[in-house]
Amino acid sequence: MKQLPCTIIIVIVLMCSHTLFAQNVVYNDVRFDSTKLIVTISITDVKTFDILEALKRGLEGRIEYVVEIVENPILPLFPKNVIKTITVKKKVKFDFFKKAYIVSRSHVPTLYYSDESIIEELFNNQQIVIDNAYALRKSNYSIRIRVSFSSVKLYFPLNLIFNYIVGIWDFDTDWEYGPKLVGIPYAE
Repeated sequence: MKQLPCTIIIVIVLMCSHTLFAQNVVYNDVRFDSTKLIVTISITDVKTFDILEALKRGLEGRIEYVVEIVENPILPLFPKNVIKTITVKKKVKFDFFKKAYIVSRSHVPTLYYSDESIIEELFNNQQIVIDNAYALRKSNYSIRIRVSFSSVKLYFPLNLIFNYIVGIWDFDTDWEYGPKLVGIPYAE
């Protein structure tokens, strides 16, 4: 009889742990510039110290930003139609000889020498540009963003042994809906 309340408490804590340690996407700025839509976001509640330590120990990380322009349905239970999708991928690793973080986007490496600069590059004030978005400025179109960070996957049999240890810093945010496109200001 005493095990039942204890089991219920453990189940509730495990179900709530996802929301306690969940990362969130925050919209810093959304504006039109000419025909482009410029979205500036930040990711909050990230375990940056743990991620930096894992990178310094030799793990490679991948971060992916997915931005979608979706059409909101007339009835709330119907699925949303995806109008346009933009995906930005970055790979990050630590170079022991140069004592620098190497961030590769489209096979173009950039070096960052401090922990603060790599955190700023990956998680704070990330600017994403969507071309030809001004033509999609309609009242029922809105924007949504999803961000995922994953560590490199190891080869067999190491992936079976270290799968849960290596991927402990991985995260995947939920879809964070932004403003409707018709309400976004136009800046010149």
